[in-house]
Amino acid sequence: MRDFDADKYYAEHPDLDKAQRRTGDSGPGSGNLPVSPVKATKREAQASVKVSEEDWQRTVIDLAKVYGWKVHSERHARTKDGRWMTPIQGDAGFPDLVLVRCRDGQRQIIFAELKSEEGRVSSEQREWLDLLGGCLWRPSDYERIKERIR
Repeated sequence: MRDFDADKYYAEHPDLDKAQRRTGDSGPGSGNLPVSPVKATKREAQASVKVSEEDWQRTVIDLAKVYGWKVHSERHARTKDGRWMTPIQGDAGFPDLVLVRCRDGQRQIIFAELKSEEGRVSSEQREWLDLLGGCLWRPSDYERIKERIR
């Protein structure tokens, strides 16, 4: 799958800015905030473009590096029998990304679980996100993420 370039997509689809006001999921622990009319339509448009979790993670990492964040992520590995695993020591479900930077003398840290639009969060992942104050990021959250890590 290809990386999703939201800015290019919306430049090619100016009619998306004419939508009526809608809101996103902003429940506790969702990692989402209420969105503007334009963002709601953009979220829906992004959801219609299929992006793998691998491509989504690469996109978020690239964006974070542009804005000066240090990034920690663990790579999946294929076992001899063909299964995919992430070797860890400790409890399962730790977030996919840890982003850290120091700006204006203030340390900033983000724990983010990345999922495709259809991806499901396990109970272990939800527990880690709740404990760390982490967030769940999907491709439809691209504009909000861009604002958060800027």
